[in-house]
Amino acid sequence: MKNKASIAKTIQGLFNNEKFCRICGKEGFELILNLGWQPLANALISKKELDKPVVIYPLTLVRCQWCGCLQIRETVPPDALFTKYLYFSSYAEALVASARELSARLISEIGLGPNNLVVDLGSNDGYLLQFYKAADVPVLGVEAAKNVAKVAQKERGIPTLVDFFSEEVADRIRKEYGSASIIHANNIIAHLANLHSFLDGIRILLDSSGVVVAEVAYVKNMIDTGAFDLIYHEHLCYYSLSNLELLFHKHHLEVFNVEHIPSHGGSLRIYAGHPSVHGKTKALQNFRKLEEISGMGDSFYYEEFAQRVMKLQQSLVRTIEKVRQEGCRIVAYGAAAKATVLLNYLSIGDESLEYIVDRNPSKHHKILPGKNLTIHPVEQIEIDKPEIILVTAWNYAEEIMRQLTAHKKRGGKFIIPLPTLRIVG
Repeated sequence: MKNKASIAKTIQGLFNNEKFCRICGKEGFELILNLGWQPLANALISKKELDKPVVIYPLTLVRCQWCGCLQIRETVPPDALFTKYLYFSSYAEALVASARELSARLISEIGLGPNNLVVDLGSNDGYLLQFYKAADVPVLGVEAAKNVAKVAQKERGIPTLVDFFSEEVADRIRKEYGSASIIHANNIIAHLANLHSFLDGIRILLDSSGVVVAEVAYVKNMIDTGAFDLIYHEHLCYYSLSNLELLFHKHHLEVFNVEHIPSHGGSLRIYAGHPSVHGKTKALQNFRKLEEISGMGDSFYYEEFAQRVMKLQQSLVRTIEKVRQEGCRIVAYGAAAKATVLLNYLSIGDESLEYIVDRNPSKHHKILPGKNLTIHPVEQIEIDKPEIILVTAWNYAEEIMRQLTAHKKRGGKFIIPLPTLRIVG
């Protein structure tokens, strides 16, 4: 089942090596973790492209010495990252369930109806807006990836503007559709090379009493769980609540509430609006205090994270070598960006793994960049019956193990690399 063609040749891609913090604009970084040269995490390779070299870029996690925001030093041009994209949110059941619950709650609490516009920035395949549309609330998606936007338009009937959101795009939307009562920005703020234009666009598009609902992977969860596989070229910044409050304040927007949610291994969902419109909640005040006493302001907190990542590298490689020596076949589950980062940093590829599976049909029969692993449908597991499954999509481990009860019943085991390396049988 392995792909025998060599794709080991690499070429260095063009990128900007940032000197100034993306949030506060000041100069001065401290190095936290060097993940080496990595391919773009979602740049899957077709079989026709096997003879082409893999484009790689340095991947360096640094911390601003002034505002404390974690970020990568390198900025890859957005066109190289997002014009064609193979991540479809609808294949993550937990994400869809969260979107269903959130939309129902906001429709009820705010009283949304036919006279309110809901805009989703980075709307992907319409996984969120479909629930507003079903409740007869007008919707508009903004999605830079043409292939993903096409799914939202054709399969779910979601009107979707194919573009990178900015002040100019916000002006255009407001003139054509009016201002927005709700603006969603789920898992996109971390991705933005045009971060400040994006926030200014939100301020322009948002109704005077409107609400911004944004979700970001929470940097504290990333550090505490050792989830270094969240670090890749699409994710430019890794946010705390204090970072987000500073960012929104710089653009005359005010965070007034926060929730800690389980998405992506632990995320923040913040609520913001125009200044002094919405009262700040007790939850926001409590969360601020928790961050103040967490140690997140100390360099040691991040140094210890880097040490744990290096220890995980050694432990996981030893674990895989051991089960291979015992004659076990190993396949990986989850050909998402996390898998590319994990396997490339740990130098685990087709010498140790048979292949990788994923539920997303658009990924099938493509190759994971850098590690030479062919992506197959999940059903391939029942055909081959491997002894071990390495769950690279570890943040959905419980969901995946429920889906693969047959594997467990016949004595198969799962290796869950994070947050703590464990073998489940």
